[in-house]
Amino acid sequence: MDIEFCELEKKHLESLMNLYRQFGIPADKTTDIELIFEDSLNKGVKYFGAIKEDTVISTCYIAVIPNLTHYGRPIGFIENVITDEKYRRQGLGRKVMQLAINYAKEQNCNKVCLLSGSHRTEAHKFYKDLGFDGDFKRGFVITFWDY
Repeated sequence: MDIEFCELEKKHLESLMNLYRQFGIPADKTTDIELIFEDSLNKGVKYFGAIKEDTVISTCYIAVIPNLTHYGRPIGFIENVITDEKYRRQGLGRKVMQLAINYAKEQNCNKVCLLSGSHRTEAHKFYKDLGFDGDFKRGFVITFWDY
């Protein structure tokens, strides 16, 4: 299996959006996705992925946010961790997540955070195996969904 692990670029955007849709993540085609993607890159967001035959089969992104505490070391936030169901349990998600974690280390982040649905116990084990502590802090979310 010939798989490339890399930072995603604009050329990967359509495939990335298809992966999001596969898992029911709203990805409306009428929104200017290219503009949002480029804007996010300009604001310190990096998208990482596993690519097979020009198709994104695993992905996550990390936003590095400046921080006034902890000696000015930024905080990394990882979101949208997804691996195509056909390719799960092959270590792809682990490698993609490691790219994001390594990027956070390169940026001298104080910590890396992520949120996961409270019912996703299998994903929680995956995150713990990567070194995340699900008991260190508690996450709270307000949503503003209008769809």
